[in-house]
Parts: sequence; structure tokens; C-alpha cells
Amino acid sequence: MVRFLIQSAEVMIMKKLIGILILLAALILTACQGENDEGQEEQPEDNNGQEEQEENGTEEENEGDENVDTELNFALNAEGDQMTYTVQNDGDTATTLRFSTSQKYEYEISDETGVISTYSEGKAFMQAVEEIELAAGDEQTFDVELPSLDPGEYTIKIYLTARDLAETSEKVETFEVTSDNSLNIN
Repeated sequence: MVRFLIQSAEVMIMKKLIGILILLAALILTACQGENDEGQEEQPEDNNGQEEQEENGTEEENEGDENVDTELNFALNAEGDQMTYTVQNDGDTATTLRFSTSQKYEYEISDETGVISTYSEGKAFMQAVEEIELAAGDEQTFDVELPSLDPGEYTIKIYLTARDLAETSEKVETFEVTSDNSLNIN
């Protein structure tokens, strides 16, 4: 009977150890995948030929062995107290916007003293891959969540967090918040 109890205890301990090892392996694989994604996002910055494409608003995307030229245009608009950020595919072929988190855009708002707010500050975003397909001529609009701002003039730098589009999607605009909280882009 004692021998049976000892063997049962050993089996339970082995099962717990195996569970812990599986959990550790999963965490290590997840961490390695995150580092790989970050490295891929930074890779275009090292590509000197990318600068010319960015100036033309052209994004080349590999899907299999096929190179697709897509012209993406970005616009920031304000109506009343709402601001929107839009990406439009003016190219002849479809393109896919790939996000690695639930965050779709990032911004920095500045006044004469410097940066006073960033969109991601104090927020947590789900780690989930999402793709938005934009057919030729289609657009995607994002409602920009602004903080409460006093009346005055500000500058916003906004960009998509989609893979490989942070630099090419950047828009910098000055805007005014009026006493009735309306927004006017200058």
C-alpha cells in the first residue's frame, strides 16, 4: 500500500513537471515570435531604396512570388469635434493592411511646450493578428480618439501601426480646438 502511494505521488509530480515544461516551451516560443515580428517591422528602415518609394506613396508587398505595386494615400479630416484618419488604395490592385495588435494607429499631440499626449499612453492592446483587405479604390477610415484638449493650437503626428507602413502612412497636421470643442485642421 505504501509503495502504491509513493508511485502515485511520483506520477503526479511527473505530470506537474511535464505541464510546467510545456508551459515554459509555449512562453519561449511566443517570446521568440514577438522578437521576430519586431525585427521584421524594423527591417524596412535599413533599406535605402525604401525612401524613394515612401516619397511616391507606393508600397510594394510580397504575396508569394508576386510583387504588387499599390499606391496608398492617407488623409486626416475633422468635422465638428471628431477627427478621422483615412487610408485609400488608389492603386490598380488590392492590398492588405496587416496589424499585429488591436491598435490600428498611433499619434502624438504637441503644443508649444512639446508632446502632451500619445494615443497608446496608458492603454493595453490585444496581441492579435488582423488583416484588412483594401481592393483597388477602397478606403478604410478610423475614428481618432482624442484626449480632452483646451482651446488652442496643436500639432498631431499620426500613422498606421500596420506592418511596414508606419513611416509611409505618417501625416503631420496642425489643428485648432475652438471654445466649443470644434476641431479645425489648418
